[in-house]
Amino acid sequence: MKILVFINENQYQDSDLAEILDDMSNQDMRFEILDSTKIDHQSKFDLYAIMQTPAIVVCQDDGKPVSIWQKDLPRIDQIAHAIGYV
Repeated sequence: MKILVFINENQYQDSDLAEILDDMSNQDMRFEILDSTKIDHQSKFDLYAIMQTPAIVVCQDDGKPVSIWQKDLPRIDQIAHAIGYV
């Protein structure tokens, strides 16, 4: 399973997002941050139809989405459940 975190450049300072990222790090969840301002990340924004950020996508290793949250961030237990940590 993979966790993709979609943001825009202004959200690096968002405290709620920082808390989720810290929680995921503390639970040894690996994630990739994708910034909407970077051209090479645009294809993944399009692939998962990300229209609002922040967004978190939990997907299988082949890229098939399991859970997608846009704008309203999930709780850490929701992410853990989606990736099978519970």
